[in-house]
Amino acid sequence: MTEKSENSVLDNMLYQGQLLIQRGNFSEASALFDKLLSDNPGHIEGLYSLAVCLRKQKKYMQALTTIEQVLASEADHGRANQEQGYIYQALSQPAQAIAALEKAVALNPALFGSWEALIKEPSYAKRQEAQQHLAWLSSLPPELVSVASLINQKKLYQAEQLCRNFLKGHPRNTEAMRLLAELGSKFHILDDAEFLLASCLEFDPDFRRARLDYVHILQKRQKFHKALEQAQILLRTDPDNTDFQSCLGNALQATGDFEAAIGTFENILKITPDNHQIQLMQGHALKTVGRVDDAVAAYQGSYRIKPDYGDAFWSLANLKTYRFSLEERQQMRDREANPSTSIDDKIHLCFALGKDLEDSEEFEEAFSYYSRGNALRNDQDRFDRRSVDAGLDAQKEKFDAAFFKSRAGAGCP
Repeated sequence: MTEKSENSVLDNMLYQGQLLIQRGNFSEASALFDKLLSDNPGHIEGLYSLAVCLRKQKKYMQALTTIEQVLASEADHGRANQEQGYIYQALSQPAQAIAALEKAVALNPALFGSWEALIKEPSYAKRQEAQQHLAWLSSLPPELVSVASLINQKKLYQAEQLCRNFLKGHPRNTEAMRLLAELGSKFHILDDAEFLLASCLEFDPDFRRARLDYVHILQKRQKFHKALEQAQILLRTDPDNTDFQSCLGNALQATGDFEAAIGTFENILKITPDNHQIQLMQGHALKTVGRVDDAVAAYQGSYRIKPDYGDAFWSLANLKTYRFSLEERQQMRDREANPSTSIDDKIHLCFALGKDLEDSEEFEEAFSYYSRGNALRNDQDRFDRRSVDAGLDAQKEKFDAAFFKSRAGAGCP
């Protein structure tokens, strides 16, 4: 059996199993997924679907063990974190449920069920925020909720097709335009993304989410002063919004106004002192103006707030002159080995550990961490050099000496 036909059989089994779940035939579905997993041990979607079946049959501990297998392999699997949250709710373990559900919505903000489950938790401190997000999701056409979810699952081609089909019937839907621009950014088609967002804001100048995305696209296109103008417009719509303040701080930093950026980040930290990302941004700005000791303190403050925050450790390593303490090195090792640590954090921790071990002349172990970090990044990006090779070959074939000779007078003098 070819790989393509084998995948087709697996996809069909998953589809049939999901139909059985929808019909409430959980025992039959479980048997089907057991068969799939006996032939394909560790199959992620098979394990996830089996965990759903087991929870529906109130076999909560078996369900928990099964979903933990998924998360051990893919800690950033949004729906698996959601399922873990559901299981913990069924086991009356609210703290664990909230942690799992919060991670689920961080990974995929379009997970409707996770927001609903968080709202149902009496002890959840951010219920109002969850209600607002749920109300926003509820206001969207179902097709666009699906597009957002597909984007967060990195199923970009499916998301693009669905979004374009929706726009054919609703050409002025600004959320659809924003989502298509987000896809353009992910496909690195930045000029299209910029045009879409500019058009979107012409139709709806008060669309804050689109303006925030517009700032980010302008920065990616290195139009830093224009990005700063847009960030200032955005902040004027809600001066107390710390996300918009952060956006302005980044824009100020990009235009070289580091002191203003540092002041902006300091003001945000007075309001939200436990914001690990702002601590990191402040560290970057402080490093740039030569305040290295203050930058170190900011980076350390960032990982104290979020102990597995790999970017904080990598930023310390990237100073080149910083040397980690034994406690920091052990913390990095422990967090990198923890299955609950996100893939991005694991990658940064691997590179930070590699640099630390390299500085300590422990070269063999340093290379092992560098290799692990590269492997994790490669798996995450799903990089396939064949498409790059094909593109380069096509360029060589098309843009030969004859091509340029025939256009000898073209271009700028």
